[in-house]
Amino acid sequence: MTTVHQLRRLAAACVAAALVLPACSTTILDTINTTTTSSVVTTTTIPTGDRGELLSQMLQNAAGLGASIVAKDKAATSERLANIESIWIALEPQLKELPNDLATDVGRIVDLLRSAVNKKRPADADKALRFLSLVIDANA
Repeated sequence: MTTVHQLRRLAAACVAAALVLPACSTTILDTINTTTTSSVVTTTTIPTGDRGELLSQMLQNAAGLGASIVAKDKAATSERLANIESIWIALEPQLKELPNDLATDVGRIVDLLRSAVNKKRPADADKALRFLSLVIDANA
């Protein structure tokens, strides 16, 4: 008697599972064409110069970044950030040669500038500008 009762429970559980589990499945519709093409070509010129010149160039680009974010001038904002990124590419190896943590400090400033642009936060750009000025003054 126990075996028949257990078989009925097992059969009922199987039927319930067969009805419930297909409702949890994921359906993928393959009707969307995800292939895109782009004709935009970006070239970046890496600036040259010593540490002081490159930091000065970075400061000049950071100086107007907050204002261009406020003005919603995407072209100027993108250009300034691209310039800062290219300066950082040239500057980072020079700073890593130093015995202090200047490379880490300037890297954090560049990250703050990126964040300011990506999150549209002009106050972060202004804060990074102040930090960059302090770093330049302290290492002049």
